[in-house]
Amino acid sequence: MKMTRFIVIAIAASTIVFGLNSCNKDKEDPTITFHQPFMEDMHYMEGTWFKMEAYIDDDAGLSNYAVFITDSIGLNSLELDIEFQSDVAGTGFLHRDSIVIPNGTGSWYDGSYNLNVVAKDAEGNEVIQQRRFFVDP
Repeated sequence: MKMTRFIVIAIAASTIVFGLNSCNKDKEDPTITFHQPFMEDMHYMEGTWFKMEAYIDDDAGLSNYAVFITDSIGLNSLELDIEFQSDVAGTGFLHRDSIVIPNGTGSWYDGSYNLNVVAKDAEGNEVIQQRRFFVDP
């Protein structure tokens, strides 16, 4: 009888502890805020600098992130060859990068590209943000 009561109390206590721990899990996705390009559909000329800046944060801590550019049909851009990924610790991180836009880039497809930033937090929540921009010949 005493052993049964002990088992019931142990099961109840472990259920409460595991339930409270699962409530503390991070349910929020990381957030990505673009600083540059600062608005959608910005136009850049060939031969000029393309500057990108994105702030990534998460209330419970980041794990890793990636930055890459795709063309208008969603393929990784060969003309604007930017592909970066890294592990990151802490709750916030600012990624900065810049390239010179090569000549001929604006005539590829329709000159439309997407800057993509993917962020993953320590709990495995993942988010992707895109910022479309154009390159004019």
